[in-house]
Amino acid sequence: MFQTFSHRIKSWLWFQKSAQTRYYIHSPYVFEFYCKVLDEPFDEACSSIETLWMQIKNNDSPIQIEDFGAKKGTYTSSLSHLAKHVAIQPKYGKVLHHFLKWNEATYVLELGTSLGFGAAYMASAKSGIELTTIDASASVQNYAKTYHQALGLKNITYINAQFDDVLPKLLNDFPRLDVVYIDGNHTYEATLRYFNLLLPKCTANTVLIFDDIYWSKAMSDAWTTIKQNEKVRLTIDVFQLGFVFFRTERLAKEDFVLRY
Repeated sequence: MFQTFSHRIKSWLWFQKSAQTRYYIHSPYVFEFYCKVLDEPFDEACSSIETLWMQIKNNDSPIQIEDFGAKKGTYTSSLSHLAKHVAIQPKYGKVLHHFLKWNEATYVLELGTSLGFGAAYMASAKSGIELTTIDASASVQNYAKTYHQALGLKNITYINAQFDDVLPKLLNDFPRLDVVYIDGNHTYEATLRYFNLLLPKCTANTVLIFDDIYWSKAMSDAWTTIKQNEKVRLTIDVFQLGFVFFRTERLAKEDFVLRY
């Protein structure tokens, strides 16, 4: 636990030293990303989701979780703990929301539903999005369904299964992958396994988004390995989220660390 905490502190200090603002970005595409995604204010949909998150953050009702990821096992937690420490926070939920608004995406896949806030931010970005979300914990995913209904979201398909069991067949059923948000099983081996499973389905327009890239040294190592893959042409690091692009028109591989 101490090593994980120490890694996060060191990573945060490195990020603060390395991150660029919009004034030092030479890439027109990344500059537009900064303006349209990071600099955009909360809109009405984001505000509604944040209001719901605030309510759940203060709800101490117990919930039993089946965890097949880094923790492994069944344990009891609370809705407030999940909202504070597991669900995506509004600051970064807004990034997902505005990225989906800016990106021409229809088919969106999420690995790790949790309480459903990531899915809510993405699914509410614009009409036409078809989002599929997978989680192994039926109890947690059922809460997500309830919250999505309260927000009026009807464009989300739920799959209750372990990623490894369902991904190979599911990927064949997708017409294409526009955006994939990976937020589950934060281990080095699992993160790279999912990346390699997704890779054959990725096109020049596919974007992979990895959550908690500095959650542990293992996750940071996985992020470094992904960045080095020869098919990856551009990465954007905003500390909690790492964006991976395969844009074939980019002649040189580039990695950006953006202050947010």
